[in-house]
Amino acid sequence: MFYWNNESIVRAIEANVNVVMPVMFPSLYRITKEQTNQAILTLVYNVLKAFTDMNSKLFEDLTVNYEKEQGK
Repeated sequence: MFYWNNESIVRAIEANVNVVMPVMFPSLYRITKEQTNQAILTLVYNVLKAFTDMNSKLFEDLTVNYEKEQGK
């Protein structure tokens, strides 16, 4: 999570957000539902916010697909 503080890494993620976000999203979303440590939750929410800012449409699609999969 602390790699998100490195501007070079963030730029690389932004350049490849369509590949990176689908890989990371399920774990991050799951953490928001299962984690109780507030410091970890804050870090995860910051990353999810960054993903939303990078590509809100992809973020919405991944959220819908994840929730459908969990409902099965």
